[in-house]
Amino acid sequence: MLSISVDQDVVRVGSELKLNVVLANASGEEEIVVGTSAAGEQNYKLSVTDLQGKPPASTKYGRALKGETWIQDGKTVVVVDKYMPVHLPPSKTLKETIDLNKLYDLSQPGKYRIQAERYDEERKVWVKSNAIVVTIKAD
Repeated sequence: MLSISVDQDVVRVGSELKLNVVLANASGEEEIVVGTSAAGEQNYKLSVTDLQGKPPASTKYGRALKGETWIQDGKTVVVVDKYMPVHLPPSKTLKETIDLNKLYDLSQPGKYRIQAERYDEERKVWVKSNAIVVTIKAD
């Protein structure tokens, strides 16, 4: 089971917006979850859109997670990470936090619908979280 939440569902433009992600093992057996050694944003596919279905622009880092590179100080920047198995016993949870400002340009006031999903290697299906709505207000 995959669920998401935020600490505050109304924030001001420029305020930190962190997504809390909880992956729960609802099975009666230990599951091996493939995760990264770094940031939670590499473990989930996120959908962030306004209420008309339009996504905000991605930041350089957000685009890099999707495979885009950029030049910084004359060097090509590529985001990579090492994947590792995480053992998740029955009835236990894996909690991660994702900094949405690091991934998206959330400078435009409005309501944004957010959902996360993760590929379940064992069952060969995408598991979707609940969807939440966050309001970003102008200063």
